[in-house]
Amino acid sequence: MSKRIAADVNLDWIMITNGMNIHSHPADLIDFMRQTEAKGTAIINSAVFNGGFLTGGDFYNYRSVNPKTKEGEALYTWRSRFYETCLDYHVDPASACVKFGLCAPAVISVALNTTSAPAQNKI
Repeated sequence: MSKRIAADVNLDWIMITNGMNIHSHPADLIDFMRQTEAKGTAIINSAVFNGGFLTGGDFYNYRSVNPKTKEGEALYTWRSRFYETCLDYHVDPASACVKFGLCAPAVISVALNTTSAPAQNKI
């Protein structure tokens, strides 16, 4: 939706609400972000934890993840490997997510949901 609006309206900023995070960063979204940057429009990234899944939650893209499905198993496997890599480098997974989200083209800020935080990361 942001892409459609930005094509017709000269915006000061755009909020990306899905898809730009350490797990998911599609090429077409990055291209759009580069175009946005070239136009001087800032981006606020509010997808850095992908619905909380990347920091231990059970929702990804606003849907509950079933680890018994092929897709769910792949997501949980990816997250386990991500957490292991973070442990190897002494990096908090949430910090890695935020830093990655801030390094994307045109991103000047991230929006974080603070309604609840996992007591600990699920490795």
